[in-house]
Amino acid sequence: MSNVEMRTNNGRVHTKSKMDKSHSIPKTIGNYRIVEILGEGGMSVVYTAMQEHPRRKVAIKVLRGGMYSPTAAKRFHQEVEILGRLDHPWIARIFDAGTHDDGNGATPYYVMEHVGGSKELTDYLQEVDLDRREVLKLFAMISSAVEHGHHRGVVHRDLKPGNILIDKVGEPKIIDFGVARSLDRTTVGDEAMTEAGRLVGTVQFMAPEQVDAKITDIDARCDVYALGAVLYQMLTGRLPRTLEGLPIYEAVRQICQETPTRPTTYDGTIDQNLEAIVMMALETNREKRYQSAGAFGRDILRYLGNRTIKARKASSLDRVTLFAKRHKNQLTIGGAVALLFIIALVAFMFLRAESDQQIGDLQAQIDMQKEENQNLQNTANQPPKPAEEKQKDVEPVIALDTPSNIVVSTSGKTLAGIVGEDYIAIGLDGKSLRLPSVPIEPNNAMLQLSDRGTKLAILSGSSGRVYSLNSPAPPVKLTGDFENPISIALSEKELALTFEDMSIRLIGARNQEKRALSNTGEYKAISFATTGEQVVAATDQWVYMWLTKTFPKGVRKLKGVHNPCCIGSFGRRIVVVGTGGVVVVHEPNKKDQTQISLSLESDIAHAALNIQATVLGYISNGKAYKYSFLTGETTEASWLSEEPVGVAIGEGDTLIVWTADGKVFNE
Repeated sequence: MSNVEMRTNNGRVHTKSKMDKSHSIPKTIGNYRIVEILGEGGMSVVYTAMQEHPRRKVAIKVLRGGMYSPTAAKRFHQEVEILGRLDHPWIARIFDAGTHDDGNGATPYYVMEHVGGSKELTDYLQEVDLDRREVLKLFAMISSAVEHGHHRGVVHRDLKPGNILIDKVGEPKIIDFGVARSLDRTTVGDEAMTEAGRLVGTVQFMAPEQVDAKITDIDARCDVYALGAVLYQMLTGRLPRTLEGLPIYEAVRQICQETPTRPTTYDGTIDQNLEAIVMMALETNREKRYQSAGAFGRDILRYLGNRTIKARKASSLDRVTLFAKRHKNQLTIGGAVALLFIIALVAFMFLRAESDQQIGDLQAQIDMQKEENQNLQNTANQPPKPAEEKQKDVEPVIALDTPSNIVVSTSGKTLAGIVGEDYIAIGLDGKSLRLPSVPIEPNNAMLQLSDRGTKLAILSGSSGRVYSLNSPAPPVKLTGDFENPISIALSEKELALTFEDMSIRLIGARNQEKRALSNTGEYKAISFATTGEQVVAATDQWVYMWLTKTFPKGVRKLKGVHNPCCIGSFGRRIVVVGTGGVVVVHEPNKKDQTQISLSLESDIAHAALNIQATVLGYISNGKAYKYSFLTGETTEASWLSEEPVGVAIGEGDTLIVWTADGKVFNE
């Protein structure tokens, strides 16, 4: 076998360029002016070029002269097809494709995104001194991009540091899908991993099934293995196996039969959990590996969040240790409080020995303080107060015919829903709002209104639209991965979504996407401030706040609640609500947050805040309630005779509720 890249222990490639150094650079290719050679590979040359309309710098990949065999052409066109299918901020985009006559006949090329100021992953890590957490966060981004390819049915097959660029802001760009393979064999074909006795890929990062000629059913788990080798090198600066100078048959034998060197051999500071994650990704038996890049990335995020990982069974001691790490600040404060308590107890006993009268005075002060605290607690925890008069025969303000989905804006002015095969938008005053024809199948579609109810987002699968209600403005077309988001928020300018891969994605009007990853679990609730200038999101026990113009940088981390179900902000005021009834309020002029415990019969099923985040509506045990943060009072919607499924706060802080059969009531 030949044409296989072999790497030294530091990961450097030793290859000989097949290109004549006197190779002339073309002045133009298609409508692009060539600037310089950007890079060279075994099959192709990549140029930096300028495009005039729109004016921008691009990269053009051209098949080498003399390499235009049927197999090479097939793989080249395959790369164009695959790249055109991918749309992710951490994967290099493709703009154009065509053929160029260099005097030796038509040669195919394609035009892709130019990653300015970028460095290969290995060079970047050598130049930028990242701590281990930052290295792992960067790797989580890389795994997220690979997962997107897998969701699109694409296996890269040649993941390695040389195919991972880091741009000038420290974010990855995955390139070179020249040997990628579609999981949809009817689209690209069923080519084997070897072509005419040649391994396709880079041997140090190839999974055992890639180098075994008997195996042809290659799937996404080969990329998991490659990611494991990439992470191994990111952590240790070495490769999992020493293959330099070995005959290819011996290299193949070691990959298929021998266990990689454990990373702690090279770096003793790597703990057993992180080592277990790496070794699981590098399992020779692919059935024992992570079954997807997303599963691999999520275990890294669990590790960063001091949570139990999937790669290793946690002992009781592990769980206690991880709990202590997650709650280090709280435990430190608790220890200080305990110490103060002991000091106070000693002082109390001393005073007791000194004078019974002093004891009496001190006890009186304690009783007064306890009474004040109890009064404050009673204000927050008082049971729901029924309405003074139970209204009879309350009529719905809107009645829909068994809708499959209903959403109401935070302002309480607008309702949108799906009834049968139709999308509807209605004001709470009963007036229909102008909504153009929607070219999105309503089955499994998701809806979200902006806070003021002037815009409506409709998402399904890989397509979406944002409509301006009662406006002739054309809808904004969205493309991306909108499958199964956990939560959605919409401002006048941007859309935000959270997903199970622990990411939050911010999409602008021009379909520009920015992402942030959590290391404390999934973002379970998300919201924009009314002005759209900031976005807030909640994970288990934590709240994150960004300014939209600087997202994902400049994040502020605050205390949250367990299992958040609702979050809102007004100005710098942030309120987050947990399903168990715990509410945390962060005020802009207060150093510490305020915690409130609602009196519940069962967990909160649905909750919503008003625009000012001063009133909360929620459903518990099949009943609707309204809580005022200003007065501390909870009022039950006893006038409602039917079981509600959704709640919102309307104008004048009235309670809006709706039922499963489409009846909408306004207090």
